[in-house]
Amino acid sequence: MSIKEEIFKNYYDELTFDDPIDYKGLLLYPVSIRKINKFLQSSSVLRIQKEYIPDKEIIKMSYLKFLMINIDKEKEEYGESLTFDLLALCFMICMRIEEISIRLFIDEDGKAKLLLDDVEINETDFDYLRKLILYQNLPNYDDELMNPDLKNDLEQADKIKNGGEETEDFEHLIANLVIGTGMNIDDVKNLPIRKFYIIGQVMDRKLHYSIYKQASVGGFVEFKQPITHYLKKNIDLLENKVTTVETLKNNLNI
Repeated sequence: MSIKEEIFKNYYDELTFDDPIDYKGLLLYPVSIRKINKFLQSSSVLRIQKEYIPDKEIIKMSYLKFLMINIDKEKEEYGESLTFDLLALCFMICMRIEEISIRLFIDEDGKAKLLLDDVEINETDFDYLRKLILYQNLPNYDDELMNPDLKNDLEQADKIKNGGEETEDFEHLIANLVIGTGMNIDDVKNLPIRKFYIIGQVMDRKLHYSIYKQASVGGFVEFKQPITHYLKKNIDLLENKVTTVETLKNNLNI
């Protein structure tokens, strides 16, 4: 069982209903939209794909030891560590606390350890913990490795699907949710990040589903593929699976 499958199996209710998750005595709360900028900035230290760093030693070492090495290098060179500060901020945001005690050390077996408010976290625990935080807050996060070239290709494909335009800024996304759901701005700002994006995605799918259905029933257009219901999991409404930018360009006659 992958870590992703294990997390969704063990914490399905907490993820569904936005309840805090208790992991080894650490209470992790879903982060609200109000703090999305600070969370995305601080959690960047948990989202590094070190497997693509061209250094065999870095690839082989645990994520916790990788962070420790970066922190030590930064302190040696600058007298302080941005990586350490971001890590501390991320935990404070997720645990809803104003202060935190963090100590990183190597045990007698040469393994990296993290002491987080008197809770000892080993290398395996930390890898699980960081992914738990990311899955709890980012609905599109996936810990499976993706080749950087393929990732860039898919991002380009998404841009083409959106008419070559960038997504609106965050202020406009909030306004869109207010208009589309009838929620007031304060309610939206208090939504967990995960729910904010899920609601937005479902709204978008529902809108396009209605447009496609009305066009099909009204005889204005005939689709080659069946129109899939917007609540089906992991679907493209027209079942048009895009794997590369070129495929999408060909499908759209670009």
